[in-house]
Amino acid sequence: MRNIRYYVFFLLDKLKGSPVKNHIADIRRIRELGDNTEERTRILQYAIDEIPYYKDIKEAKLECFPVMNKEKLNQNRDAIINKKYDLSTLHVTSTSGSTGVPFLTYLDQNKRKRTVGDLMTLFSDFGFYTGDRYVFLRSWVEHYNSGKFLQLKQNFTPIDVNTFDAESKERLRQRLKKDKKIVAMVTYASALEDFVTYLESKGDNSSMFRLKMISSSSDMLTDETKRRAEKMFGAPVVNRYSNEECGIMGNTPKGSTVFHLNISSYHFELLDLASDTPVQPGEVGRLVVTDLFNKAMPLIRYDLGDLGVSDDHGSN
Repeated sequence: MRNIRYYVFFLLDKLKGSPVKNHIADIRRIRELGDNTEERTRILQYAIDEIPYYKDIKEAKLECFPVMNKEKLNQNRDAIINKKYDLSTLHVTSTSGSTGVPFLTYLDQNKRKRTVGDLMTLFSDFGFYTGDRYVFLRSWVEHYNSGKFLQLKQNFTPIDVNTFDAESKERLRQRLKKDKKIVAMVTYASALEDFVTYLESKGDNSSMFRLKMISSSSDMLTDETKRRAEKMFGAPVVNRYSNEECGIMGNTPKGSTVFHLNISSYHFELLDLASDTPVQPGEVGRLVVTDLFNKAMPLIRYDLGDLGVSDDHGSN
């Protein structure tokens, strides 16, 4: 049975024309089809028509577009931001990410709804629904700081990893044991490993907890930490691959340590380390993403600064 926040969320969404509900349906549709050609063509043509930087490109084909990175995007920012949008109405993200290069991105409201749809779809696959109670471990500083209203609205308890000492771990341990309505934990991989080690030292086991899922992101989740956490909590650990400027680009499904990429909202390429040609299956390549939904500042063939390897023969 869903919680009251879940029904309130979708009631409000319906009053706005059901944008999130429609995105969720579209995400599931593309998942089933395994093909994002229509969405990819649409965003490429939009970029040619509306974005000054791409106006001279003749054809809405991926190979006609240049590969971009944070430096190139920063250098050409004025020509890539969509002049149709009032910047004051856009959501702004700021990140340095894996490259260490400061990077400011603008997201339109439809892109934001898509990101919410991606998140809700992923979590619902693991039995965690909007409004369910959860604990959120992260660095709660600067613009990430959460107010009491947001915590109440989204039904989470923030835990600051910057002060995650033995006393904080014990408080969280007791909270998870006593509050059976907490169904999920969202955390950095390093904080998860640290917490599981603490619980192991206390002799705890899965019979003491009621979590449905654990979501790990930001830093590297090792297979061993994933195994230990799943044993401790009796719940699956989903490893997320995401960033501030795009959103959720991939995750590990239940029972797997291999990432499945989110082709519903992005198109991915693995390109050679020295050129912009695709690598062969099994070869290491640069992970390059095209965001299919951000029209305010289209990120097309965006080199994420990460490396990957895939056995797939297709582009996904």
